[in-house]
Amino acid sequence: MATVLTDALAAASAMPDSDALVAYQRAFAFAIYGRGQDAVNMLAQIDWEGRAPVIQGIGLSMEGVIELLCRRNVSGSVERCSKSD
Repeated sequence: MATVLTDALAAASAMPDSDALVAYQRAFAFAIYGRGQDAVNMLAQIDWEGRAPVIQGIGLSMEGVIELLCRRNVSGSVERCSKSD
């Protein structure tokens, strides 16, 4: 799975924050398949605090997706997603 995403996003590596966007995409794929810890680990590889607000919002929204899909925690999901705006 990671190889397919890496290949698909290789052209995007020249973009600013491409590492954060790739981590987001990989985390999303892990979350869809219920691999919450893998998704969390993927997000943990990025220093979200040092990024532009819109990129920070992407990270927070993915934390909300992980809460919802992997932990079935609706209130936790809403809390994290509301911080991303």
